[in-house]
Amino acid sequence: PGVEENRIRIDIERLEDDDFYTAEEDIAKDFLTDEINSAKSDTEQLVDEMEKMLVVLEAEANSDSKLVEKTLKVIKAKLRSSPIQDLLGDTEFKNSVFYRFAIMKLPLREEDIPVAELSEIKKVIRTTL
Repeated sequence: PGVEENRIRIDIERLEDDDFYTAEEDIAKDFLTDEINSAKSDTEQLVDEMEKMLVVLEAEANSDSKLVEKTLKVIKAKLRSSPIQDLLGDTEFKNSVFYRFAIMKLPLREEDIPVAELSEIKKVIRTTL
């Protein structure tokens, strides 16, 4: 083969190599694009789920606040209107007092331990979000 044929063969090989690298670069670009789009989609889904969870947590926090207010009202009303001896037998009064101690992380009865734990878990979750 002559010099000219060698030059043509080398040029053809270069073109084939360039086509190979271009195809490889295209595959890499497509892969990165797919990964970025997938990450965006996953992020959007996570944000949506977190927003829903936040709505639920806020509703629970409002419900918990209302329950705390109700127990305080029950305690105050009964302390004003009933003698201490009557209060010792009043289930609603006792449950209100025990509940308030439980949410302050001082459960006095075994059945109030889950209330105290759940109250603490909710506080941690609200603080985290």
